[in-house]
Amino acid sequence: MVGSQMDLIRDPEMSAALAPYLVSPALQFRRWDYSDPPSEFACWMVAIFPSRRLGIVYCDQGHGPDEPWALVDLDNPSFGMDSEWFLGLDDAFMRSGMWKGSLPPDYEVR
Repeated sequence: MVGSQMDLIRDPEMSAALAPYLVSPALQFRRWDYSDPPSEFACWMVAIFPSRRLGIVYCDQGHGPDEPWALVDLDNPSFGMDSEWFLGLDDAFMRSGMWKGSLPPDYEVR
């Protein structure tokens, strides 16, 4: 799945910038705070940005059915806000602050 998402990145510089941060997908459980009582959903950590204490996870639950790629806080086990969940891996990378290049001319968050 990560490979398929990487193939969708049209800018080779962006793909090369993201590649060093990719990790072998690692299962983790993140807290879903939008239920009472809070529950947990399985997520897959696929990228880590140590200097920002952020990661990218994939999850098809919670916010995930429509936007399964998220930028998450490494120090907080929460799912986070819906504004940090995206349709594609590239969107999460661009929002991480780690992409220093320009946005594609036709770019809009999906």
